[in-house]
Parts: sequence; structure tokens; C-alpha cells
Amino acid sequence: MADLGPFVHLHVHSHYSTLDGANSLKGLIEQTKQLGMGAVALTDHGNLFGAYAFQKAAQEGGVKPIIGCEAYFSPTSHTDRTSNKARTRYHFLLLCESVEGYRNLSRLSSLGFLKGYYYKPRIDLELLERYHDGLIGTTTCIQGPVCQAILNGDLREAQRQIDVFAQIFGRGHFFVELMDHGMPDQKTVNNGLLELAKKNDLPLIATNDCHYLTAAAHDSQDVLMCISMGKTLNDPQRMRFEQNEFYLKSPDQMRSLFGHLNGAIENTVAIAERCNCVIPTNQKLLPRYRTPDGMDGPTYLRLLVQRGLDKRYGGRPEERHRRQADFELGVIEKMGFVDYFLVVWDFIRWAKDQGIPVGPGRGSGAGSIVAYALEITDLDPLEHGLLFERFLNPERVSMPDFDIDFCFERRGEVIDYVRRTYGQDCVAQIITFGTIKARNAVRDVGRVMGVALPKVDQVAKLIPGGPKVTIDAALGKDSRHPELASPELQTLYNDDPEVRELLDRARGIEGAIRQPGTHAAGVVICDQPLIDLIPLYRPSDNDPDAMAVTQFTMTEVEEIGLLKMDFLGLKNLTIIDRCLKGISTRLGRTITAADIPLDDEATYRLLQQGKGLGVFQLESSGMRDLLLNFKPTRFSDLVALISLYRPGPMDNIPEFIARKEGRREITYDHPDMEPILKETYGLFVYQEQVMQVAQVLAGYSLGGADLLRRAMGKKKKEEMAKQRRTFIDGARSRGIDEPTAERIFSTMEKFAEYGFNKSHAAAYAVITVQTAWLKAHYPVDFYAALMTNEVGGDDAKLGMYFEEARDEGIRILPPDINSSGVHFTPDGGNIRFGLAAIKGVGESAVRAMIEERSANGPFTSLQDFITRVDKRLINSRVVEALISCGAFDAFGHNRPSLLAVLPRLMEVAGTARRDADDPQTSIFDMMTEEHTAGLRAELPIPRLPDWGDKERLETEKELVGFYLTGHPLERFAPDFAAFSTASAREILAMKPGDDVEWVGLIKRIVTRMDKNGRQMAFVECEDMTGPMECTFFADAFDACREAIREGEVIWVRGKVDSWRDNIKIRVHAGKPIDQLRAERIRTLEVQLTWQQVTEANLTRLSEIAARHRGRRKLWFVIGDNGDEVRVEAGPGFGIAPCTALIHDLQDTHLLQGLRYIANGNGSS
Repeated sequence: MADLGPFVHLHVHSHYSTLDGANSLKGLIEQTKQLGMGAVALTDHGNLFGAYAFQKAAQEGGVKPIIGCEAYFSPTSHTDRTSNKARTRYHFLLLCESVEGYRNLSRLSSLGFLKGYYYKPRIDLELLERYHDGLIGTTTCIQGPVCQAILNGDLREAQRQIDVFAQIFGRGHFFVELMDHGMPDQKTVNNGLLELAKKNDLPLIATNDCHYLTAAAHDSQDVLMCISMGKTLNDPQRMRFEQNEFYLKSPDQMRSLFGHLNGAIENTVAIAERCNCVIPTNQKLLPRYRTPDGMDGPTYLRLLVQRGLDKRYGGRPEERHRRQADFELGVIEKMGFVDYFLVVWDFIRWAKDQGIPVGPGRGSGAGSIVAYALEITDLDPLEHGLLFERFLNPERVSMPDFDIDFCFERRGEVIDYVRRTYGQDCVAQIITFGTIKARNAVRDVGRVMGVALPKVDQVAKLIPGGPKVTIDAALGKDSRHPELASPELQTLYNDDPEVRELLDRARGIEGAIRQPGTHAAGVVICDQPLIDLIPLYRPSDNDPDAMAVTQFTMTEVEEIGLLKMDFLGLKNLTIIDRCLKGISTRLGRTITAADIPLDDEATYRLLQQGKGLGVFQLESSGMRDLLLNFKPTRFSDLVALISLYRPGPMDNIPEFIARKEGRREITYDHPDMEPILKETYGLFVYQEQVMQVAQVLAGYSLGGADLLRRAMGKKKKEEMAKQRRTFIDGARSRGIDEPTAERIFSTMEKFAEYGFNKSHAAAYAVITVQTAWLKAHYPVDFYAALMTNEVGGDDAKLGMYFEEARDEGIRILPPDINSSGVHFTPDGGNIRFGLAAIKGVGESAVRAMIEERSANGPFTSLQDFITRVDKRLINSRVVEALISCGAFDAFGHNRPSLLAVLPRLMEVAGTARRDADDPQTSIFDMMTEEHTAGLRAELPIPRLPDWGDKERLETEKELVGFYLTGHPLERFAPDFAAFSTASAREILAMKPGDDVEWVGLIKRIVTRMDKNGRQMAFVECEDMTGPMECTFFADAFDACREAIREGEVIWVRGKVDSWRDNIKIRVHAGKPIDQLRAERIRTLEVQLTWQQVTEANLTRLSEIAARHRGRRKLWFVIGDNGDEVRVEAGPGFGIAPCTALIHDLQDTHLLQGLRYIANGNGSS
């Protein structure tokens, strides 16, 4: 037995005691070893969240792990929520002596959450009596039931508690626990405990209630407690650990406190020696599928696959299909995964039977013809060169992993089916843990320190975003990531003592666990109750029927041997389904996703134009830009594009395109490589290609080739040297010379750093084609579905869809109470705004309106609407939102007038409702002519002045996230056209360093001092396509200071810049738009239709020109539909192109438009 040292800590909290313990598991193990102890316990409050991770960390660190928990103990019943003691809860320490003890502790912790949660997860005597085997209990800390009785002076009650627990645990399994943190109450408790231990012949143990690692870490734990309680550090009323003694003390420190007490120190080692619990791993805990008619699983699976092959291949599957299926079935049976395939087939079949859209597959599972025959996947793996061994390798036993995409809106129905079918106690979701990231650490610490909010905000924003960012990295103290350093933050840290303290405290809590959460997709399915295998958790104590959640993370449950499946909600499936249903209804025939061809010419023409917005996997600005160069012409091009567009393989894209277009010769190191690499023009793109080359050139089995692929990815030198020799020897045995074999292996090895799973890319490319096909052939339906999908989500993305639809000639019709549906809907060749997209309205209210409209006809006025709808769902706030965004405009009254009469209309309608509900009001009263006439009479609506354009548009943006009936920058459209080389949206697709000129409205200005003490500015702007940040460093800021004013339009020239993946403009020069117009407009063109060319109109335009005389030319462009005539106004009509002239012309509303012919030199 390994030497455990002279003392072992048995009462230790980690950051899994959320916002209380400050110990990281890694730090705990390292400190334990450094202090000369060979074992340590983990006893977090009420949970086993960290137990498995603790076991792994301890084993890797050479320390013996002791799994335990400091449970919350109810003095009445764990289900008690009503008695006067319901909120009383003691602490009770439990340690696992054996695997049986671990299982019982898991049950206790699980039941605390699932049945006993009331502020905290609680257990009670009844549960302890049932689940105590294999556990060691103690009197615990000052909050234990025995200790509380002593503190209350009730030694008789203390003795009674001792008797009860000693009886439950038995001799040698219940210990008297002593602590000394310098607290007066502890001395009282310890005296009582020693007396009880002597009287009852109970053994002692000495512990320290470890909440942090060292005395210096006390401040971090104090901050965490303040965050937890919502208090500040200087709050005199808050709970705190007054003594700085709750850390991992050395054996000598513990001996100095308790060495005089017989056994108190030695018993900690004795317990550690007895506690030999290791959480079992690598079990095969798969669910069981109940086959019909008593048929065994393998026979039933083979029957289903045979039927599936006949269906997939029109009743005539080829020999290669049968042979591959038979091979796969043999592997599946041998590896024990028959039930797994049947379970997945079962819930996917059920989902499809219910009309729930299911994705064509994802991940390596798409390489299985068995999965294809079972309709788990929808892509023929043989036709597309996908490999089964990439999914299930007979030479490497590992759990299979089908990740399945379902319609985002109906995914929950499938999970509910699985719970019903396999048992609620056998199915659980999977826990995640939210940690305190760098920026949030700063904000949290700023609050508890009481630092001014603007200052905290300034510091937090100087920390870059991203998963790798730490405060140390932002301060330039992480040599691994120098690119994350923030010079401004470093300056503040060095110059401002308050900022230094803020950041130092924030570093102390960074990475700590804030709270548990639930994995978005992961579900565990087992063949036995999960509570008997792992600890469970429930996020909410309000819903007893809510699904349980594992206390261990996704990777941990897999390592234990549980089957984890991802039930993913994919919005694109919802979009496709919504589109196809609408199209099918309109055409009178059913179109399904399976009907969409993968080789449609119009689809590829659309993509070649870069129109990937809204198309699955092709929506980013970079991908849309790449489509223009890549010009995909076939399905395999899309599979390659999805695979290549990632860091690393992106470097091969220019070469791929050059070979595709015939500008670069396609070569192969060996002729046998051509069939494998031909579809990717001689380049390695997929992991499967590595496997096939190893098989064909070096004689690997595909299972062995998969092991080679994995070895290359992990870059283990010894394994790679072994594989290199095996490959070269195999190649030589097939007549390939050693230098060629070396060259091929090196190429494969380099590629393996970034190779992509073709099965995954191919399955996802199916959805890519389906969305692109809908966009190409049914754009109105497609955009409507896209917009509906973004309701309540990303307003900026919704705005992008609006802009592109408008560019395609599709109008977005404003909301209308009689024409709009719940969602965005096709309306002729246009799209009608959906009422549920209006903020503050809600889908249930809209459905109630539409039901009334369908049942009793269109609404005839605002009063008619309010009289007819259910006021319990549709209150004045809802109606106000509808009025404000124009849903009642068709009734002929402006919005301010309707808003003014709304309170009176609601009052009248409310009176009618109360009369109808009043039992004292008879039906005869309600049918009197006077009463019914009063309800029918239309209240007069006042005629108030209408809102101006600005107020109308800003109200629309507030309610729907963007401008509906116009844009406040529309009058600057000629400036954007003349002076911007790219719009904000187009700049996002440009490369850093590209030159750009741009015009935008200044929304917000943030100034800073640079490291030289000079002022600079970050300026948030926007044009009609979206926002753009402009950075003015000191020289540019000094030169442009007068032009940088909020609410003004500015022209800038500079270069595209990228900072933390955010595209900006680094400004070199800038001018107010008035100055730029005066300098650069050479000719002003007024665009008119022939109908607008009347004597009155021309007279008015002449008067305007006369008020703004100057030396620049004025031209009229008359006509439409491409038939235009250009007429110069003449030498007597020279104009000065000032803002006043332009606004006067626009305000006449007589023009089709304005256009500037401008000088190209912005520095003029």
C-alpha cells in the first residue's frame, strides 16, 4: 500500500460547492502532494458534481481519491416543505468506503435533488437507514445535528442523535469529527463532542473545513460568497468566514491542533486506507430494445435491414449492397451494438411517423449502409465513398455515436417518446457547468468591491472575447497567447491602484464554477435505473416531472460506459419543413425533402453567384465570398467546400480552385491514388481518403487504416514511427519504392492535422443543397421561413434577410391586422410581416386574433377588433404595439390618433366584458336596444398630427428590430452610392488591409487615451446595411475631430482591420458629409419619370435650383425601364451641391431619385 503520509484531509470543498468553495481540483491535488499527503477527500455541499473528475485528477496526480459529500440533512423528512422546521437543514459528512458506498451515496445525492429539494437538496434519517452500507459518517462541522444540539445546550438531544447515527452506521463507521478554526463556538462544540466520544466509545477524527487552498486564497473565497449572496465586501451584515483558517493545512499544522487527542490524526489515515472506492468505468450500459414476437435482436435487425435495402434500391439491391450490409451487421453483432441500432431506428421511425423532420445524418454514422437501410441516415454511403470503419471499427472497441438532427421546434417530442418507451428513470439529460469567464469575473468583482459601473465596464471591454482569453493573457502575462494582450488594459493595471485590485481579485475567481446547467442536446439512455449507477440532479425544484440530469458531464458519462446520444435541434430542418408545407399546399401536391435533387443546375447557379445567405453551412460572409471563386458545379464540390472552409485546410483552397479550373496540373504520387483523390482534384481533403490510400497502397484493413488516421491526429511520436514503418513495408510489398512510400506517408501525415470527416460533410451538404434549392426555386417561401426562424433571435440577421429579399425584388409588406398571419407568410410575390414578430405581442395573443378573424370575418375597425378579441390574452400593451408598428393603418387613421383613443376603447370593451361576466346582469338587460347600440356605436377618433418619419421609423425599429416602412438614412442613399466603395455588409466580407471608403451615421463615440497619452476614438456607425466600427488612432482623431459628432454623417477613408475576429475600419482620413459633397460633387442628376415632367414640377425644381446657385452642373435624367434621356439644365442653372439643396429636392417627393457624379479623390 502506498504511503498516505501522517494525516489525510477528509473534509474538503472544491468549486463544485458553487460560489462557496474556491479550490480547483488540479490545485487541490498539487497542494496535497506538496504538503506530503498521499490521499485527500472531496466532500462538496450536497452534490457529487466533481466526484468523477476528482477521481481522474487524483489518479493522474498520484494521490488516492476519497469520494464523499457533505449532505444537507432534514430533521423531519426530506419531502417536508410545510412544517416550521422545513427550512432547517443540518450538514452531514459521508465518505465512500467501497463501490457499494459510492452507489448508495449516489442514490442519496440523487434523491436529495429529485425528491428532497427545498432551497437545498436534502436527505433524512429514513434515506440514511436505507442507503448507508459502504459509507462512513461523522458528526460533521458546527452545522451538524449533534453539534447544533451541543451549541443549544441540549446534551440529551446530542446523545440521542449519537445513538441514532451509531445505530445506523454501526461500529467503526461513525466518527466524532473535530475542527478548530479559532471560533469560540467550536471550542464549546469540541468539549461536548469529546465527552460524547468518551462516553460512547466512539473514535475521533480531526478535520479542517477546507474551502480554499492557502491562507492567501481567503479573499477569493470571500468574493465568491459575496457574489453568491448579492452582497458587497464592505457590507457589515453579510455572512463571512471571519477567521482565515479554512484552508488545506499541513500535517504539522493539524498535529499542533489535535495531536494531543488519541487517534484524531491517525484515524484520518486509517479511514483513507479503508476507502478503496473507485467509480467503475468502461462498462457497457446500453439500453435494450424489446423486439416483437420474441424474436432475438440480431435476427430482427437483419430483417429490418433487408426490408430497408429493398426499399432504398427499388426491390433490387446489388450484390455490393448486400455484401456491405452483411459485413456491417457482423461487426455490429460482434461488438454488441444490435440494441443500439434498434433503439436509434425506433425513435427516428417514430419521429418520421409523427411528421417531425429528421436530418439526413451527421458525423461518421453516415458511412453505414445499415444506418442508410434503417433510414437513420439518408445518403447512400457506397455512392458517395463513405466508410463504415470511420464509424465502427472492429479493431478499436468504442461506443458508437449517432448524433441526430431534429426539427428545432419538435425535438422535445422525440425525447419525451424515448422517456416513455425506455422508462423515465432510465433516461436523463446531461449536466454542464458554467464557469466564470474573464470579463464576467471583472464585472462580478467590480460589483462586490463597489467600483463605479462605468469604470468596471471600461475594464471589462478591454479584455478580448474568445474561449482562450484569460485575464493573465489580456495583461500580457501568458507567453502562449501574446496575441491576446491588451496594451490599454496593461496601462490601466499599472497606473490605477483600484483597477489593479479589481483585476487581481478577478484573477482569483476566474474559472470557478458559477452554476450547473443542462447540455443542449445530450441524453443518456440506459437499460436500468440511472440512480443505481450515477448521481442525478434536477435543475428546478418546481417541476417534479422534469427530466433528471446526470451530475457528471458528457465525457464522464461516456467514460463510465453509458450511452450518450445527441438529440440536436436544427433550425434549418424547421425552415425546410415550413417551406415545403407551404409550397405543397399552394401547388396541391406534396413535395418532401427527399424529392429535392442533389444535381439541380439552378441551385448551383445561385451558389456560383455567392448567394449563400440563409443557406445551411454557406451563410457566413467569408463563405459567400468564397462561393464566387469556388463556383461549385456538383454535390461533391459542396462536400469539399464544407470540409475545406476551416482553419488549416483553408490554405489549400486556392490550389483546389486552380486544379478545378484547369489552371494547375493534377498529379498523383502513385497511379493507384487517382480513384481515391480524383473527386478532390488530387488533394487530400477527407480522413476517409487517408484510410483508403493506406488500404490500397499498403495493405491495411480499413479498421487498421482508421487506427493509422487516429494516430496521425494525436501525433504520438512512438506510434507514428511504428505506423510509418508498417506503411512503408506494406507499400514496398506491393511494388512501391521506399522514397515514394515515404513521400506519400509524409503527405498523409501533414494532412491528418486538419483532415475532415467526409461522412459528416456529405450528410450536411444534403441540407445545404435542400436550402439552396428552395432559395433558387421558391425564394418568397424561403425568405419567409428564414425570417420566421429568426423571430426573437438575431435582429441583425433578420435585417440582412430583409435587405437581400428587397434586393431580389421581394417587398416586405408591413403588418396588417386582417392580412398578417402568426409568422411571415408569402403574399403574392411578396412577404407579409408576421404579427408574432412584433415585440410585446406574443404568439398566443396572435393565434387568438387569427382564430377570431377566421371564425367571424375581418376586423372592420380598431373598436371592432377590441370588442371581439379576448382581453385576457390581448391587453392594452399588445394593442399599443400593434398600432405603433402600423397593423391598423389600413383603417384610415394615423397611429397617434389610434393610440389616443385606445384607453377609452379598452374601457368600453372592459365594461362589456364585466357586464357579460356579472351574474346580476340578465340576458334581457344585455339585449336591450340601448345596451347593444352602445356597444355598436363607434367612438369618434381624434385627428392628431401624424408622427414624423424619424419617430415612426424609430418606433418600428424598437418593436420589430429594424425599420419597416423606410430607413432614416434613405435620404443619404446618393452619398452611399457615390462615396462608399463598399457597404457595411460588404466590408464584413473584405480582407484585413483592403482599402475602403465609406459613409455612415455616427451612433456612439468612445474616446480613450493611448499609451502615449494622446486621445483616440472608437466610433460606432451604421449605413443602410448594418453597423460598422471605425477606429481613429491619435493622428486621425486629431485631423478628423470636427467631423466626429454623434448623429452626424461622416465619410472616412482607411483600411479594413480585424480585431478579435471583428471587422472594423482603421481610419486614415475623414470629413463631414456636407464638406465632402461641396468638394466632390461635379454634377447632380435629378431622375424623373415622363409622368413627372410637368410645367408645375419643372417650375418648382427651377425655383429650388435658383435658391442654391453655384458652379456645378444640374442634369435631368428622364424615363424608365432603361429608356432614358439626359438633359442638361443649362448654364443659367448652375448649382451649389450643399445639403440644403439636396434636402429641398428630396422633400418635394417629385423625384425618382438623385445621383451624384463625383470626383474620385477624397483628399480634394
